Amino acid sequence: MKRSIASLIPTCARRRFDSKNQFETIHPFLDGNGRIGRLLIPLFLCDRGSLSQPLLYLSGFFDETRDDYYRHLLEVSQTGRWREWVECFLRGVRLQAKRALEDTERILACYGQYQTRLKAGKRVPQEAARVLDQVFANPFLSIAKHAKRVGITYPRAKRGVDFWINEGLLVETTGQRRNRFYVADELLQIMSPPSSPVNATLPDDNAEEQP
Repeated sequence: MKRSIASLIPTCARRRFDSKNQFETIHPFLDGNGRIGRLLIPLFLCDRGSLSQPLLYLSGFFDETRDDYYRHLLEVSQTGRWREWVECFLRGVRLQAKRALEDTERILACYGQYQTRLKAGKRVPQEAARVLDQVFANPFLSIAKHAKRVGITYPRAKRGVDFWINEGLLVETTGQRRNRFYVADELLQIMSPPSSPVNATLPDDNAEEQP
């Protein structure tokens, strides 16, 4: 006998499906309920110990499958058809987890390349290594804020940033003489487009259901 879909889903996940649907059904805010509901998903999973960090970006999947997403939510509310909603949700989890892993691997490879440049460089500023780590934590950087955050002088921070400008990692974005911001375009390019299409074949997609 085939098990019901509810028996195949951990209690934590079933609560997540239910709370997501209930939140958007209650509609507590005038606007942004869907965005807030989707934001709560990784936070909920972190709180329950299913994720160590909120790196599962499910909003991307739901935006790409918007029509199906709203249709399934409506069917749950109107007819109690949970199966289709749960299957859609789980496919989103699998796809976004796959994308997150692929993006992480590309980011780590990129970081390794710049670490190699750092070690091979001549007359490398002392602050260059810390700037590199900060950029891979947040691809947007202000020299003044970086200097204040790590407790160093502005000139010392600027030398570290200038090194990575020359290496092609950072570019200035404002065009201003003061209050300038720098960005690592290469990192943004890695994170911006989905690494796998929304209709990608995932592991076990075609596998038979186990008894």
